[in-house]
This record gives sequence, structure tokens and C-alpha cells, in this order.
Amino acid sequence: MSVCLHVGATGPMDTPADDGENGRRLGGEMTRPVLLDLFCGAGGAAMGYHMAGFDVVGVDIEPQPRYPFEFVQGDALKFAARYGHEFDVIHASPPCQVYSRTRHIVDAQAAPVRERVDMVDDTRRALEATGRPYVIENVPGAPLRSPILLCGMMFGLRVIRHRWFEVGRAFLLAPPHPRHPRRPLTNSDGGYSSFGHGAEYITVTGNNFLLSEAKEAMGIDWMLKREITQAIPPAYTRWIGLELIRVLGTKITNMEVCDDGTNGNISIQEGNRPRGGDKSSARDCTADGVHY
Repeated sequence: MSVCLHVGATGPMDTPADDGENGRRLGGEMTRPVLLDLFCGAGGAAMGYHMAGFDVVGVDIEPQPRYPFEFVQGDALKFAARYGHEFDVIHASPPCQVYSRTRHIVDAQAAPVRERVDMVDDTRRALEATGRPYVIENVPGAPLRSPILLCGMMFGLRVIRHRWFEVGRAFLLAPPHPRHPRRPLTNSDGGYSSFGHGAEYITVTGNNFLLSEAKEAMGIDWMLKREITQAIPPAYTRWIGLELIRVLGTKITNMEVCDDGTNGNISIQEGNRPRGGDKSSARDCTADGVHY
């Protein structure tokens, strides 16, 4: 596989970036596999894959100023169709509200239209066309194929937060799922699920929780309240990432670096780094009339 990523480019995607002071060629420095994070949101999944050993590039149609890694603003499936084959692994979290059991408590007027659309089948077709190993994440009830279930109790988190993961071109076995206690887990008072009200686990949904407690419970310290309600705990994708590296081995860890500056280039923007460093905003670039 040939991967050549340029950071700091200001031109279109098909324009090679300058490797001078304003850019660095990741491909020339990396030995880590590279993962494409589609529908990336604020980066909960991305952080887990990073902890597992991946370098991550995120794509989302909405600006994500707190995304912790390289970020491209644009249509996720169009980006995958053009560049997906250049990555070692692809993760996608297509909008899930149409399947969510808690969709009735979400303000339908505030939810973007894209979040009320079923995109799972289109996402699968796009990922299969790349020929790369992939993961599709969604809520229980979504039309995923032979998904594995992950739960916060598996990782010692203080959220339950069941999520399904469909894995393509690899086979993973989920860790044991602890039995949930029969007594109430998420005691609430005054409409809030809170540790202060005796909850063992909190529900990070809608507006009925405290952000400080949600950050503690999910292992996420950089998101706003509206972002964390949509996030995956990084512990989930850290486990998946480690398993993918273990199962796929040299298929994704031996990388041939592109060094001719002309082929296989992806111009991406350096995103914000909530765990330190300069928090400059990502710049947009365009390709085929699509803003990325």
C-alpha cells in the first residue's frame, strides 16, 4: 500500500502540498498504520484508534474544531470513493438517530437533516468498494451485518452505552459482556442522571446529564455537551484497533511510503489538538466542487 499524506496544504486536494516549513509529509515519518475516520464528529472513535497505534484522518460534513487529529471537511462517502483505498483501515459512524431508542427525546427541529437519514447501506457499499478492512459503528437495531456488541461495563466505564460494530475483511470476537445488575443503574433526580443522585452509571443522552460527569464516565475531556452525546467512548475503538492490528498484522502495518510527490497524495488540514499544542482552525480545500 502507498500512503503519502500532506499536512498544511492550502490548495485543492489534487495539488501536492509544499513540504517546507508550512507542511510535513506524514508518509515520510510514519511507521504507524493510517485510519480514515468517516462521519468523524468530535473524535471519540478517533482517539481510541490513536491510542491503539493508528494515525487518524477524520472527515465530516460539519466543521469539527475540537477534532483532535487531521481533519477534512466534506462529504464522507465522496471522500471515501476517491481516497479510501489509500488508507490501511476505514472506520465509519453514519448517522444513527433513525435507529436510536432515544430519538424521541431529541429536538427534531435542532437535529440536522442528515442525522435523520438511513445511510448504513450506502456507507457499506462505499467501504466495500475500497477493498480495505473497515468498521461500521451504529446503535443496536441498525441494519449491520453480524455486528459485535461493545458496552461500557466491558471496559470499566461508568456508562452502559451499547454500540454495534460491523467489521469487514477481518473477524473479531467481542470481549465478554458483564451481566447488568437488576437494580436501577442510572438514578436520576430533577431530570438529571447524575452520580450525585446515586447513579452507578450515567446516561449521556439529550440534555439530562452533567458535562463534567459525562467526560469522566466516557473517558473524553475535550468535547462540548452536544458533541459528547454523539460520541463513542475511546475505549471501544482502542480495543477494536488493537484487535485489528493483531488479526491483520503485516497487512496493515507494513507501509510503502510514497516519495515522488505526485501520486496518491491526499491534502489534509492539521486539526485542533485538545490535549496540547496550537489550536488553530483547520482550513478548507476543494476537490471536484466538494468542500473538504
